[in-house]
Amino acid sequence: MILANLATPQDYGALGNNTHDDTSAINAALAAQPLGGVVYLPPGQYLTTAPIMIPPQVRLMGLHSSHIDSTVCAIAPAVSFSGAAVILMVDQATGGYSVVSNQQSIFDITLDGSNLTGSTIDGIQAQGYVHGVILQDVQIRSMPNHGIAIVSNGSGIAYSWRGTRIAANACAGPGFSVGMTDCTWIDAEAIGNTGNGFNLSGQPSNSQFIGCRAEYNGGSGFSFSGAWTGGGGNGGCILTGCTTDGNVKNGISVTATGDSPLIINGGYLRRDGSNGTSGGAGYAGINIAAATIPVLIDQVAVLTGTANAGGVNSPQYGISVTASSANTVVQGGILYGNTAAWNDDGSNTNLLRGPNVIERIGTQSSYTTAFNGMQVSDTGLAMAGHALGVPTPNDHGLIAWTCDPRMAAGSSGDTAMAAGVIYLDAFFAPSPRTATKIYWGTQVAGANLTAGQCYLYVISMATGLVVASVDVTTALLAAAGAQTSTISATALYGGYWVGLVQNGTTPTPAKLWRSANSLNNGTLANLGIATAALKTCAMNGSGLTTLQTGITTSANTSASPAYTHLYGIGP
Repeated sequence: MILANLATPQDYGALGNNTHDDTSAINAALAAQPLGGVVYLPPGQYLTTAPIMIPPQVRLMGLHSSHIDSTVCAIAPAVSFSGAAVILMVDQATGGYSVVSNQQSIFDITLDGSNLTGSTIDGIQAQGYVHGVILQDVQIRSMPNHGIAIVSNGSGIAYSWRGTRIAANACAGPGFSVGMTDCTWIDAEAIGNTGNGFNLSGQPSNSQFIGCRAEYNGGSGFSFSGAWTGGGGNGGCILTGCTTDGNVKNGISVTATGDSPLIINGGYLRRDGSNGTSGGAGYAGINIAAATIPVLIDQVAVLTGTANAGGVNSPQYGISVTASSANTVVQGGILYGNTAAWNDDGSNTNLLRGPNVIERIGTQSSYTTAFNGMQVSDTGLAMAGHALGVPTPNDHGLIAWTCDPRMAAGSSGDTAMAAGVIYLDAFFAPSPRTATKIYWGTQVAGANLTAGQCYLYVISMATGLVVASVDVTTALLAAAGAQTSTISATALYGGYWVGLVQNGTTPTPAKLWRSANSLNNGTLANLGIATAALKTCAMNGSGLTTLQTGITTSANTSASPAYTHLYGIGP
């Protein structure tokens, strides 16, 4: 390649020996270049004491940058350095330029801030309207503040940058603070910075991050915050194939407000939320909190692990959405969490889970599967006009039910329940919810029942364990009619049974409301369903007189549909 407009700082007295102050020589070479000119730094260590100022349409290039270790060509500011940034680009008015401040480029250079003290010096900083900057093969390390920072002023803010293979390592602030519009970052890395890896507090409209990495940062890997306004006119931001690992807080944090969307397409988020070695703290692979921007997520893998020696398995959640009115859609992916793969605090609107999501709790080598695809939120089924063609519990303000209340039937001649046996009826909670009520009713009151021997249970189909129980002796003995029992069952998610057992001295068990008895054979009603998962007309145990903590699901037996009782599970 032949460069007609080429100069070196050595032409102006630079030595590149890490001892001589080369600031004036580098700046003189840059200022002397015409539009389209290039200043080439031969291999060496260039000591500076003030910012290097790159004017419009001039390129500063070295021979080779390092990654996160050795240096061939580096600008190394001295302890006595004074200024906003090691390399500084300013707007037209500030720089006194004859043209708009644009198209500066930096290639193949390392900025080494190892000598610097204080807390305000950035690696690269742009002030005001600085347009179309190109960065390629640049490493920034050990800066007292940001690796790269964009600063707004009266002239506007920088935009339309392109960055390829940029590394920000061990800076005392965020690695990248680049919330600006119309930008593309490819293979950018933020590793071991004290703040967030990528701090996007402005609106990165029409911007993309492709194959970028954020690892072992003291904040979150990617943090999207601030006000994003303007809707489709201002576009949104896309993360494609980006990865995180071992960040102290979240892998991706979203708190932005406004109406411009964030799209997360593919990605590998691992061992984030380390919180030192403590884990927990509500951190997640993807954490969306008090956000209003639309967030669309697809084909993302959130994996747990131990980022630091002696640390707790993290993150706590695969994905966590709290207090958000954002339109959040998780179309597909695999989500691990140490406590839960999916955390929905119940206050969100338009939070939808797609059909290709797998959720697991625990470590990658030892986990339980919470859900295995084809899961949607309960409100996601509440389509206008009932497009699915079926009624749902949500119509009645319920979390789940054992059967549609319209199917309720019963008469005084119904089959009597046996004493000391738990009668099981299944329900399925489509999203993590807290249940506080069971709605049911008696057709014929019981007699001679003993308190402490008559219970309603909520039992996990996955484990057989009782997750909630309530003594219902008084309700069973009362006059026939509707009953409401108070329970406490948190994060109900998946398949459960409501179980009823009645007992006492010479007991006469109450007869409950049930579904219409259109079948007379429990085997047919449970056709094709394994014994341990019988969803209706099921019985378990015998001679039970005390409060149970669980059941042996393999001991379930099929019974007559006359024992299919009606229960509504409510918040």
